[in-house]
Amino acid sequence: NQERPVEIVLWYPSQEGNPICQETVWKEPHVVVEGIIQEGKHPLIVFSHGWEGEKREQMWLAKKLVEQGYIVAAVDHFGNTWKNPSPNYPWEQRPADISSAVDYLMENPSLQSYIDPERIGFVGFSMGGLTGIWLAGGEIEVKSFKDPRFKAYFLMAPRGAEFDAESLKRVTAPIFIVSGKEDKILPLEKQGNFLSKHLKNHTFIILEGHEGHFVFMNTPTPLGKRELPPAIVEDHPSVNRDQVHEHVAEMAIRFFQKELHS
Repeated sequence: NQERPVEIVLWYPSQEGNPICQETVWKEPHVVVEGIIQEGKHPLIVFSHGWEGEKREQMWLAKKLVEQGYIVAAVDHFGNTWKNPSPNYPWEQRPADISSAVDYLMENPSLQSYIDPERIGFVGFSMGGLTGIWLAGGEIEVKSFKDPRFKAYFLMAPRGAEFDAESLKRVTAPIFIVSGKEDKILPLEKQGNFLSKHLKNHTFIILEGHEGHFVFMNTPTPLGKRELPPAIVEDHPSVNRDQVHEHVAEMAIRFFQKELHS
């Protein structure tokens, strides 16, 4: 609605359209605008960004998934982006945003013939990971936002200590978690390890180098290194963010191939 819009950016396989080239704070994939979607039914992956992030912060993974034939929809959580931060942001608006986005995409006449409603997956980073677990059936203070349309969840450095442990045990959808060993924002001891202890149908991968929390965000351009906070764009000298992205993208592709194509 006009008070709380849900903005979506859509990436999809296309061979036609108007190429765009722009310099931003992030390394940008080569894309066209107003392109024609490749024929056929495509699986849909919906992205949820981190706390006060924005919908384009995992373009590196969106690109890899689109190259495999997926349609990717990334959502801005209004009131919880860097553009419009709210000090009293209610967390439950996040899963509601995602479900509303899927409603819109599935009801949009121009997209209905391209999206396979039986093959919908989710990607979440940080607070976006918490959003995904809520949609999968986890409960916080007895609140549940389970959306059975999502068949699989790929979560990077997720927050999750707030979930009721018994509710996590009841989650049946497959969940893949990957976190950095050196995450100082959401330490494994309180977050990833807790989720892994209680979730049943899951895979938990720890990057054993010096990868921190923000390694899952886009690789910055020289402009980004000048303009963005150092904590977001600077990794340990031993970490190559592009190589981490390649590795994690392979994990995501294998996971969704197994869970959405079997």
